[in-house]
Amino acid sequence: MRRPPRYKETPDVSAAVCRLIKALGKRVAEEDPDDLHVLVRVEQALEHAWGTAVTGLRSTGHTDAQIGKALGCTKQAVQQRFPRVAA
Repeated sequence: MRRPPRYKETPDVSAAVCRLIKALGKRVAEEDPDDLHVLVRVEQALEHAWGTAVTGLRSTGHTDAQIGKALGCTKQAVQQRFPRVAA
């Protein structure tokens, strides 16, 4: 019988992503400067992930003050970087 894949915890996934990003940086460093655009795409994906995470935390009742505390910044900084979108 085939087993379902093991669920990966967020810290495990985060560590794997960090290893991949570092490896990508090394590959680009050894190749063509024109390949720097791939790092821009990674940065854009990360910015999207930030927005998704903050929006999701807000939707589950977390305050900007709580999010700011976790990020080491003020609630005003959270509000400025991640403005709420009117529905």
